[in-house]
Amino acid sequence: STQSTGHSSRLMVFEMDALDPVPRTFEDDELQGEVEVAGGTGNIIADLTLDDPVETLLIATTASASCFLRAVFHEEVSPVGSVYFDEGSAHRCQFWRCSQYPTMLFADFKEPVVDERSIEWAQLLLQSVNPNSVAVLHALRPLECHWECPMGLQAVQTDSFQEWCAKRGEGAVPSLVPPYTIVGQAAALLTRCQVVGTPAAIFVAWQPEPEFGVEVLATWEPVVRLVSGAALPGMLDRYIAQIKQTSQVPDHYIYS
Repeated sequence: STQSTGHSSRLMVFEMDALDPVPRTFEDDELQGEVEVAGGTGNIIADLTLDDPVETLLIATTASASCFLRAVFHEEVSPVGSVYFDEGSAHRCQFWRCSQYPTMLFADFKEPVVDERSIEWAQLLLQSVNPNSVAVLHALRPLECHWECPMGLQAVQTDSFQEWCAKRGEGAVPSLVPPYTIVGQAAALLTRCQVVGTPAAIFVAWQPEPEFGVEVLATWEPVVRLVSGAALPGMLDRYIAQIKQTSQVPDHYIYS
């Protein structure tokens, strides 16, 4: 996991010890079944065609983050491939480019990778893409004591990310506060970026329930400005349309 401290958002500890980045309640047999579905016993295959260098890889590691990416970067989209297991897993990480942002690459996935394969998966993915920077969009479930006090966007970053932001004239995002911890593929990506010196950060939005509405998606809007230099126009209609397209979320969640 990547764990925050009160003074810094740098990487502290790395332990792959959880499956679902937005905690939910499972019975023991259901949790075991979830792990079996996500298990990968085969080779990890990278099938990507990248004609141009990638300045920034923007990757979503939760369903809500994926919904945000699909809502924002949807015009003149060109699929460029995927990273997947050749057997034993439903996991497939899909990549696409958007003509409006030609130097960026976008990715999301529906099924998680088991913890023991996360570092291997992240290493192959980053080697295949070779991005100059990485922004991971992630969601965490806040503690009940924080439900009434929205905390806003927070981040965990590699050592080189602050310098990367400063060169772009952008300020820092507040650090992820204790006791919250990042695990799974998001932590694996950040770990590998730290090892190889790639500027990277995990940007955390807060999602109290498995269902999500437009307010969760809007939390990531500053990330687009950070990586592209451009602010987003009004996105409410796009968010609503994308949520309805990709989930069965009740209207009272969408409009919350």
